[in-house]
Amino acid sequence: MSEKPLTIPFLIDPALPTTSPVPGLPISPSHIASWITPSTNEAGPSRRIALACPDNSVWIDTTPISSRTPKDQLLSPNLPSITTQAASSPTSPLLGSPRRPHNRPTNSRNLSYTGSGITGRHRNSSSASSIYSTASGTGKRRTSAFSPPPSALQLPTTTLSSISASAAAPDKHTHRNSISDHNDLRESLEKHKESKNDNSSSIIGLGIGGIGRRGLTGLHGRDENIQNNTNNDRSGATSPKSIISNSTDGTTTTTTGRFGFFGRNSLSTENESDKEQEKEKIKEFQVDLEMEKESREDQKELEDMKLIENAIERSSTPTITQGDQPLSRTETVNSRMGCIRRIILKDAGKGKIVQLKVFQDLDTLAILRDEGILDLFSLTTLKHLVTVNPEVPEEAKGSGTGSSSKSALRIPLFWQWKNVQLARKDDTCILIAHGLPWPCELPSPNGEVTRVVMISPLSSDNGMEIVARLDLPGEGDVGVCNYLNSCYLLHSTSTSFMSYPINFPSQPPSKNPTPIMKASPQIRAVSSAVPSNYARSSTPDPAHVRTRELSREQPSLRKSASYTHLKESASTPLLEHSKEEKEKEKGFAKFLARRDWVSKKAKEEDKPEELSPGIGEGKEVERDGGGGWTNILVHENGEAVGWKDDAVDIFWIDGKQMQMRGTITLPAKGQVRQVLFTHGWKSVNVFVQKQLDVFSLRKNNKDRASNLQFEKTVTINDVTSIAINSEDETVTMVTKQDIKELDLSRRPSEAQQILQLKQAAQKNDIAHIAATSVESVYVTDPRGNVSSRQFGDLLVNNANCSTNNDDPTVDRLDARVTTLTIIIDNSTEYLVAGDEDGAVRIWTTSSFKLCGSFTLFADPVKDIALLDMTEAGPLRGCLLVISNDGTVGIISLKEMDDLFLIPASRTPLRRVFIEQKDILLAYANGKARVWNTQTQEFRRSTGLDAAEDMLQVGDWAEVLFGQNTIGSVFSSLSISQSETNETGRLLNFNLRELSRWLHSSKNNPNHSPLTALRNLLSVFLTFGIDHIIDRICTDNLGIHKSQVPLVIGQSDSGVSQFSYYEGADVWRISSKMTGLRQLAVVTLLRPFLDSPDHERWAAEVIAHYTASLPLTAIEPDLRFFAEYYMDSSTDIHQAARMLFAARVGRMDSKDIETIMEVGHHDLPNKLPTSDKYCDTAVNALTMLGGIALHKFETMQSNVLKSIAESIAIFLQSNSFSLLSLAIELCSKGFATWQSYIDPSELLRRLFYLSTNKEFSSSSNSGYGGTTSIAAQSRLAVLHVASLNPALFMSTLSMDILDAKSVENRTSIMKLCVFISRKKPNLLENGLPKIAEAIVKSLDPNIGKMRDDVWQAATVILNELVLAFSTIDFHSGTQRLAVGTHEGAVIMYDLKTASRLYVIEPHKHPVSAVTLSPDGRRLITVSLEEGNVTVWKVGSSLSGFFNVGAPPRQGGEKGEPFKRIEFIRADDGPLNSTSALSDIQISWPGNRQARVLIKETALTFET
Repeated sequence: MSEKPLTIPFLIDPALPTTSPVPGLPISPSHIASWITPSTNEAGPSRRIALACPDNSVWIDTTPISSRTPKDQLLSPNLPSITTQAASSPTSPLLGSPRRPHNRPTNSRNLSYTGSGITGRHRNSSSASSIYSTASGTGKRRTSAFSPPPSALQLPTTTLSSISASAAAPDKHTHRNSISDHNDLRESLEKHKESKNDNSSSIIGLGIGGIGRRGLTGLHGRDENIQNNTNNDRSGATSPKSIISNSTDGTTTTTTGRFGFFGRNSLSTENESDKEQEKEKIKEFQVDLEMEKESREDQKELEDMKLIENAIERSSTPTITQGDQPLSRTETVNSRMGCIRRIILKDAGKGKIVQLKVFQDLDTLAILRDEGILDLFSLTTLKHLVTVNPEVPEEAKGSGTGSSSKSALRIPLFWQWKNVQLARKDDTCILIAHGLPWPCELPSPNGEVTRVVMISPLSSDNGMEIVARLDLPGEGDVGVCNYLNSCYLLHSTSTSFMSYPINFPSQPPSKNPTPIMKASPQIRAVSSAVPSNYARSSTPDPAHVRTRELSREQPSLRKSASYTHLKESASTPLLEHSKEEKEKEKGFAKFLARRDWVSKKAKEEDKPEELSPGIGEGKEVERDGGGGWTNILVHENGEAVGWKDDAVDIFWIDGKQMQMRGTITLPAKGQVRQVLFTHGWKSVNVFVQKQLDVFSLRKNNKDRASNLQFEKTVTINDVTSIAINSEDETVTMVTKQDIKELDLSRRPSEAQQILQLKQAAQKNDIAHIAATSVESVYVTDPRGNVSSRQFGDLLVNNANCSTNNDDPTVDRLDARVTTLTIIIDNSTEYLVAGDEDGAVRIWTTSSFKLCGSFTLFADPVKDIALLDMTEAGPLRGCLLVISNDGTVGIISLKEMDDLFLIPASRTPLRRVFIEQKDILLAYANGKARVWNTQTQEFRRSTGLDAAEDMLQVGDWAEVLFGQNTIGSVFSSLSISQSETNETGRLLNFNLRELSRWLHSSKNNPNHSPLTALRNLLSVFLTFGIDHIIDRICTDNLGIHKSQVPLVIGQSDSGVSQFSYYEGADVWRISSKMTGLRQLAVVTLLRPFLDSPDHERWAAEVIAHYTASLPLTAIEPDLRFFAEYYMDSSTDIHQAARMLFAARVGRMDSKDIETIMEVGHHDLPNKLPTSDKYCDTAVNALTMLGGIALHKFETMQSNVLKSIAESIAIFLQSNSFSLLSLAIELCSKGFATWQSYIDPSELLRRLFYLSTNKEFSSSSNSGYGGTTSIAAQSRLAVLHVASLNPALFMSTLSMDILDAKSVENRTSIMKLCVFISRKKPNLLENGLPKIAEAIVKSLDPNIGKMRDDVWQAATVILNELVLAFSTIDFHSGTQRLAVGTHEGAVIMYDLKTASRLYVIEPHKHPVSAVTLSPDGRRLITVSLEEGNVTVWKVGSSLSGFFNVGAPPRQGGEKGEPFKRIEFIRADDGPLNSTSALSDIQISWPGNRQARVLIKETALTFET
């Protein structure tokens, strides 16, 4: 699963719409579209007006019809005042007036402040301070945005067979009451408390010394270097000793002592595996580092969420007031429903908009550019659906995804695209775009044809695909006739009027009546439609057509052309049989008729062929007049108009024949630009030059079928564009000064002004912005100055800027800069500026030193690109610069010299390719020229087809323009800017790159990132909503409101969309914008939590933006936060999880039930095998799994079971991204999932992932970052072991003995080593089981198993001896002693892998055992019992006669050789791990022992 981009665009100091007396826009639009969108709220429907501008941006006014009055205050400077009220609590100077609990649908919270201010909160380093912990004192659990409601349902429990369980601490991530739900499994089990001081230092990254017993790797003998021991040796510094021990002088002494298994030469084996062990050590070290990092991040996440929860409990939603009266939610929404939105199209520097088309039935707004880029948007939500390029070449036959990169170097024919229309048949819809050859003085290589491209929604509803590419003879206009159940493509040229039946692509039945065009930027090219002479069978049978035509009463028509008759083929529809032929046979004939005598192959041949998408046989339309039109317009009911410069013809057509209904003769005013008409031709609007003439149907002949008469009723001058809305019969027009609306249903009617158009005042001294880092930027002004500034300077009033004058800054040439970009070549960063005089200037960004200035062109500079590809050859590292007229210049950055110029052509330059010494230039007129860089002249001029053949042969690369700087926090649009274009002040803020910058800045102690974060927060915070939060931001965090206007937008597939709201209204743009702004604010504020001076204030602000948004705010969609739940950036995914938890906390059971109904069927366990790992399944599991972590009690059991099964499915995947998600959910929700699936299998899979080599290293995850699955799995194992120790120990011991392979057994042993180092208390209760399992794995009767695992067993036993005082080993005798909690000590013989005997020295748990240096004495200690025992364990003659029993001690049977009572100085209660640090045993001699129990010391003879 690929990681979604997280880029937030924002405009600095844009020209804002005006509000009084009539709303106004600072634009000069070239095209207009209008439609009515129904609304479900009280505001009613809204008339939306889309205005296309020359800079390829579209402004959309969404004001409701009822609000189109001067009272509609868009961006009113007088916002409603916002106050906060509260319940009874003292008032502080900082907090102001008390706050009142809000009425948002959320859980009740304690909203009162304590004390006279915001009390400081010290960070708790223990995970016990989780936000999910229960409240103390009252016994009632607190309810907040991060915790479920008090009424939690109990989960069903299952009985675990053959395992034991013990009480464990609650899971701080998931279950709140899960322990009580499983008490029936644990009543008979012994309970042990976790260490009270079990903090992070005892879990992760703790050395052996932190445990209390220290040694080196290997097993320990007591017969070496005894003389070097001192009284403090048992402190862990030198005892117990290993095979490799430290000598007195500090040198290392190696002996031949070993963990001897029947003469195995362990020394030679170790030498052979040294390299492999070193590699494993390195990997283990890397995994440990990853674990420490993950643990620190998890701990910080818990601490931060605890702080935020405390702040949320004191926060409230502000009440918006108008004067002294509070406004209700409905009143607030209705008061400000108007909104201006602006859309900046993808690749805004390519082409210009030629068509705005509204398809109401498809809920689609189509925006077509002349270079063939078609953008589709939703009419209701204005969401970008898809971008289609009709010029995308057809995929070569046989080429697949694995084809050579040469397939990308293809040059299709270029067209000047004119229009896009809709064709429909039944429930199938396709879009038809057409274009003409690019105008040129010379004949076009494309020929005199009209290009038609058919675009259909994909059957999977995830985008659009081109299904046909057609060339119609003759250049002309295209129309679509959707009449009854037939659909025809009409083509009007100066000499003909052709009709082609449309073949629609076959699609599976859909529940929706119209196709849904979802956002998918991928365009799948398919084979083009069969040419018309091969598709004749698709045209309806003329006999049927004539029969149907004659059945209708139509006036006699003048035939201007006859039908082109079709040849019969297999795909031609068969004629109907007569009734006699259809009668069933009787008798034997009937029997024969029922037998399947025809083979399957013959049946398949008889089946009609499936028609390819495209068109059928063309015919000349039968007509009684007209023709030769330059443009036509056809409505779905057959009503149509065609026009030339001198007349407009009114006619009716059904796709095969037409009838003239009237003609409007026009005076010789100029070219007719557009003609629009209403239903029944009641009103025909003719747009000639800059004048709109409205012709209305005369009443006296309104009902006549032909010879309609019209009269001119309205004339409006200075019109630049028109649009008509047939629903309410209104025409909307663009004039020089305003947008007007004319009601065509009324006569007479006068155009009403609805919007003003005003040129933006040239008050801004910033024309372009190019950012080099988060803190520094370069800007240009309208006079051509280039200067360096801090990013924060852009947010202050320009009047304070030092460059606000006419003095040149650096080599100013008194020319406006048209393009500004940053180029990185060989780690050197350059700033390159091109101006309208054709000059190019280059600086180094590090020192802002001018490197060169070159005047290359007579026209403005359009594009600049760096030739950094290897195919550039000697030109690699040079700049390629293009002017507006297509002249190309080459500048060498190394020599800082202009090398040569390539002259322009008569038509626009569309694409550039380079290969070593040749540059290929493709032009819009279908020609290509090859420039030789050595001879500096054109060596070839050819067509695009021959140029494409050249690209497939040589080593070519395409030069791409407008590419943003990769890996930077800020990026800008590198396109040519006009004088009035303000997109040069647009910055794209990459939140994920900022997170990487924050982590890199932590390594620099002399640099604080908080200054840069304050500037960014000035952009995203909304001041004026809560005066308390404003004061905290200003006084305590140093964040000030921006002095210049800012508009924040959202980016989707390269399309930027801005909503011109301000104040509290920015939170009601859309659910996605609310979530995006919340995510940015929380991510930017999180670093302040690390500062003790800012921690509590940052928590207050985060709490406000997390759970206390205004009443008018649109709640964010939970799916949005789920998309970033596993983000590669730590700051982002922690912020997303915090907001996810807060959003879940505000949801009631109905909301969760709705989400479950939608997402349950998309879980992996509900999908077929091929779809189990798709993005839909990942999103469903993330969202439902995340809800279950916080509110499992509100979810149905079948959903929880599906989630658990889906987690198990993802755990079996080899994808790092899926594994990371599954491990995260499995770890934090294990207490829930264990009730629905086999928990042992989940744990075993975690064991495997923790120790398998292929998961040990950090690899690239599907979410865009790197992750170590082994580290994440080990933390999950630790968490599960803490949650259910019995299950953990049972699974662990069983897997050691019953492992499926040696590799698995070794992996389990390595896991034991890991746990003994990191969290030994988890193994303490099950230590006897583990020891016995390890001993049995060394059974000499199974020689191969012993040989395979002996090395791993050596390591794990060594680690257990180091970590636990209740286990000890003597290398000379190969004896292993293990103490139990029942007071017994088990003695094993590792030579035979058997249990020798069991002694019972105590009635309470054994706290420590140790063997004497000669291996003949055993000392046991029990702190609870308060005594020390000494046992004789050496070999004796009595052992031969008393097999299975310990040697005789000289006293009563079962009694030790000696028992020494003691009293501890500290008689307080002991925890389960006190022996690890409280007991130290040393051996001054073979028969003299010293036991130190804290301050109590015992020295005795043994």
